Amino acid sequence: MTQKRLNAVSVCHTRQDILDNINIDHLATEFVERSQIRLNIFWLKHWLSPLRAILTFVTMKLGYPFNVI
Repeated sequence: MTQKRLNAVSVCHTRQDILDNINIDHLATEFVERSQIRLNIFWLKHWLSPLRAILTFVTMKLGYPFNVI
């Protein structure tokens, strides 16, 4: 472990009270929204899962014998 990494880990350990109050979902959303490339990658994955569920449900109701996506 490098000195830089060890320093970062020790700060995180000593300031654990601050880290416990961080909203991870908000932090991740803010991280993704700051870059167009990240938006293209992560939001596509974010919306693909519900879309897959909807399409699977619709095909089951219609009786299609194949898997969607």
